[in-house]
Amino acid sequence: MAATTGRRPYAWSAGAVGVLLVGALTACGDDASSLEVGESATGPAGVTGTAVEVRVPSGTITVTVGSPVQEIAAGSREVTAPDGGALVPVSWSLDRYQTTGVTGFDAETELAILAGDDATALTTITDAATPATGSRVVAVDGTAAVDGVSATYDGLEQVLGLDGSRDAGVAEQLYAPEADGGDRDCSQGWRSVPQADLDLSCSVRTWTLPYLPGAGWADEGRTHVVVDQALTLDAVTDEGEEYRATFVEGTAQVAGTDVDGAPFEEGRGGAGSFSVRLEATDVEPSATWEVESEFELRSRVGRGPLDGRRVTLTGGGTVVGD
Repeated sequence: MAATTGRRPYAWSAGAVGVLLVGALTACGDDASSLEVGESATGPAGVTGTAVEVRVPSGTITVTVGSPVQEIAAGSREVTAPDGGALVPVSWSLDRYQTTGVTGFDAETELAILAGDDATALTTITDAATPATGSRVVAVDGTAAVDGVSATYDGLEQVLGLDGSRDAGVAEQLYAPEADGGDRDCSQGWRSVPQADLDLSCSVRTWTLPYLPGAGWADEGRTHVVVDQALTLDAVTDEGEEYRATFVEGTAQVAGTDVDGAPFEEGRGGAGSFSVRLEATDVEPSATWEVESEFELRSRVGRGPLDGRRVTLTGGGTVVGD
């Protein structure tokens, strides 16, 4: 699975590396009135400046980078810039996605600011227990302007420039998902063996996702997919005889590959219905899904030729809507 990108490496300042090694949000310069290049301290509230939005599987992070200054009030004290350097206030806020089967995953997100070839750590957002907002004031070399933000989630780094540029790799899918869970009708095209007239309803929700827990990030040019499908078979008619149906079992494929242990359950329509969630990893965005399901038939009146027999339904569609 994809984990890193081919971006050029950034040089981490000694102060930034110290922050990462101890895993703390308070840098080594917090007790001093002056910071060295690469160090940071608790920042002021209400940072204004250029905002960039980065999307990770746990939510959307808005990072605001203020203008460089020589001194700033941080908490209850004044902080001054190093000789030849500047102080840059930076704030962040994570709007967490609702926790579902396809969003709201919690892995660490490491935030840093970028100035030329240097990266300075801001914070690491770990899980739902971590404050999702905060600010730091970062000391930078005065010869290199802050020009971007780095966000690393479960090994994949995104770089967002203050000029609006974005290098997100496979995470680009988070900004414009091709399939995002909207309900679609899938009642057409179902085939039955033996052949009969089918009175059924079917709905499907699909997602294309660059990341799933356990699978990690998808490979470049690939995607993970989730398919939620539900079908109700109200009646089967053959040679004038009408039958009620009871769901028995089903199998499924995504992108032509069997989904082992697909979790078929009785659906909201009762005995004649089922629902199933399918997952597949590292498939083409144009992937298709197919379900084969078996129902047992009982005559509504008397005993028709299909009474007690099974009918097999096969149908499917594309993950990305037609």
